Amino acid sequence: MWIHQEETKRISYIDQLEIQISDGGYVEVGPEWYGIRECSPFSRLYYINGGKAWAQSGDETLEFTEGHMALIPLWHPYPHGCVESFQHLYFHFNLTKAGGLDLFSSLKQILILPMDKQAIAHMIQLYNSRNPADALTLTSFLLRDINTFISLGVSTGAMTYAYSETTEKVVRLIQERLSAQGFAYEYLHFPRFDAPVYGELVARFLRGELGALDQVNPYLVALIYAGDRAEAAPMIRRWLEAGKFVIVDRYVYSNVGYQCAKIDDPADRERLREWIIDLEYGHNGIPQPDLSLFLDVPFSFTQRKLTEQREGDDRDYLKGKADIHEASLSLQERVRRVYLEQAALDPCFCVIECTDPDGEMRAPEAIFERISARLSPLF
Repeated sequence: MWIHQEETKRISYIDQLEIQISDGGYVEVGPEWYGIRECSPFSRLYYINGGKAWAQSGDETLEFTEGHMALIPLWHPYPHGCVESFQHLYFHFNLTKAGGLDLFSSLKQILILPMDKQAIAHMIQLYNSRNPADALTLTSFLLRDINTFISLGVSTGAMTYAYSETTEKVVRLIQERLSAQGFAYEYLHFPRFDAPVYGELVARFLRGELGALDQVNPYLVALIYAGDRAEAAPMIRRWLEAGKFVIVDRYVYSNVGYQCAKIDDPADRERLREWIIDLEYGHNGIPQPDLSLFLDVPFSFTQRKLTEQREGDDRDYLKGKADIHEASLSLQERVRRVYLEQAALDPCFCVIECTDPDGEMRAPEAIFERISARLSPLF
């Protein structure tokens, strides 16, 4: 089952965390341990107790040697290999905040720290044990070490965080309802600025490096955003095949909204709308949502959020520059109109009124009550 959420604003700080360990093991590899552009939707934690390997992080080549632990963040492409042998205990994990964004998604470098060799040997011993108490001890050590890497990332300025508080709370309420009713779920936010190729292209476009807002053909921009989703489609399909709900913040209608809003002629705007939908669902074959939600917030709220000073990891893609989509308030007004036009065409695209009788933003709980009525038929 599929839920899609649209909102034309950002996200603020989140406190709650959830860890999911998807794989682990102790391996000894040789020269076959080699990759040109390894990139995964999970972070990797290595405890190295023998041999020697290397990995490239940005412009720096790092060595993996005995007596160290290393963290490779998700969506971080890293060429790697070893000459003779490399022995290590590894874990694949995701650490997500309430709202679903992975804590390490802002980290764009591999982190390596020294670790006592006896401590690594003890970790391996615990991993090989069949004693439940040892499994709990191992888990506590993993959490300790992940926290150490978080502290390192934050202290060096490599990791910072900011999200839209309303979106975070609404998503959390949706997740809580799914969990209460025994449903598994996954969460994904587009665009994925840390994803290879398309994530960087989206960031460059929003920084204005590909041209001003009125200089870049919206068809070309739509291709970039669609490519990001096409790359993530296999992962989404796996989640759906496993019987999970998938909650997505920004999907195809976001592409429709922002690109069509740049076209004045109604006929040309309609042609682009149809082209984007056919590109993403037809040509690229990405999964179609069972339900799409547009959170229609007061424009005064949008205006205030877009003009106030903001910072955090969700701003890193700008590299100190302005977002050309956010810089145009008139574009934001036109985007809203396109969303409302689309809602009139698609019965599965629902508008959630987020303005209270006084013209102010409703509380997240009140917004969720309106969403809940739309969710009920899906259960």
